[in-house]
Amino acid sequence: MVFELKRNVQNSKGVIVFSHKEYLRLFNSTHSLKIINKLKKRYFIGIHWGASFENVSDKEIVDIHFYHNGMLPQNKNFEDKAINLTTRSFTPNKFYINPNLSTKKKWDVITIGRMVKVKKYLDFFLIIKNVLIEKPNTKILIIAPELGYKKSTHDFLFYENYNNIFNIKEKSQIDLITNKEYLSQDKVMEYLKQSNIFLFTSIKEGVAKVTAEAALCGLQILIYKKFIGGAKYGIDQRQLN
Repeated sequence: MVFELKRNVQNSKGVIVFSHKEYLRLFNSTHSLKIINKLKKRYFIGIHWGASFENVSDKEIVDIHFYHNGMLPQNKNFEDKAINLTTRSFTPNKFYINPNLSTKKKWDVITIGRMVKVKKYLDFFLIIKNVLIEKPNTKILIIAPELGYKKSTHDFLFYENYNNIFNIKEKSQIDLITNKEYLSQDKVMEYLKQSNIFLFTSIKEGVAKVTAEAALCGLQILIYKKFIGGAKYGIDQRQLN
């Protein structure tokens, strides 16, 4: 969705920001570029990178790239236009943990992410299986909403893997939420603050705001060492494992 960051006013160009999806789709279309060139007369053109790509070409028409280090190739053209800010940089202050308030912990491990392949839920299940073998009383919360269903990205094996990997006793230690709607920020914050560890099994993503939200709620973050993207950005190293 295109966002007008600054309005165009007399004698002052505005700033309009496209998402990475729009960049990949529209900025390679001759017809779309004609329209964007008209916008260019009144706006500076920005791109917000919410995903990680290894090979992306720059376009002269773009003035600003909003992204975090590690999300795009270290390309001179991108560096010249880069601003190290994304939506991750503006996590609502409601997620900040209040040291004067203590929340009773209900879950040892939590994960939150749509039911899509990139979340690597099979990896998550296998890790948790080993945890439950070692510590059978561990409590797990999995929030995996079935949203934005696409055949190319949907994790069709989610339930099959879940049922094959865990026995009845192990499932009694797991709370599974798979709503077909987004949870409110307040509900996400409530679940996070009732948990101790956020286990993030994606290997490659973009902004991944949920790890920032979890860190601000005081959780320890477990993530792949060679993760590609912005999920580790801004997290206190004492919380990152």
